Amino acid sequence: YGKHYEIPLDDPEFSEFYILSGKFGMTHLVNKCSKTFKRDITLDTLLDDYRGAIVSNSPFAPEFQDVFIESLGLLSKTAVLYFVEELDQTTIEKILTSDKIKVDEYFKFEMISRWLSPQEEFPRYSQGIQHELMSYVRFELIDTDILKTHVKNNPLVDTNTYINAIENKLEKSIKSSTY
Repeated sequence: YGKHYEIPLDDPEFSEFYILSGKFGMTHLVNKCSKTFKRDITLDTLLDDYRGAIVSNSPFAPEFQDVFIESLGLLSKTAVLYFVEELDQTTIEKILTSDKIKVDEYFKFEMISRWLSPQEEFPRYSQGIQHELMSYVRFELIDTDILKTHVKNNPLVDTNTYINAIENKLEKSIKSSTY
């Protein structure tokens, strides 16, 4: 008690410090571990490392998730689209609703579409989940040509959602041309 203890960040049992710090409410140690851990993550191995953390139920999976979200725009779009297929619904929702996500709305739409695409005989989602996930996309911010070619006839997008996006774009256009 009362003695300063330096965390051995290169110790293989580093995760134990992280877990125990969290259990005992030592937020300053949790933050220090988290910051150090995130500093050592590289974009080259991020998807594989994050996948491993999810599969092994690592205590660092949330840290990988944060770095993944912050790095989405820097990662290979193709690799990300294949990767999101492996995520569960809760994780995909956390990613889409994060205030740290820095991708355009069409990329969000592509991620959701890829996640919703049935990989098996039976889809893993209901209409309610489909609608909820699509509600995270601000379609009115997607380019009109992309809306017409990729969204309009997409069975995953409700017709009313498409119409509302086109109407919002039209209203903005009218307002900007009258001023």
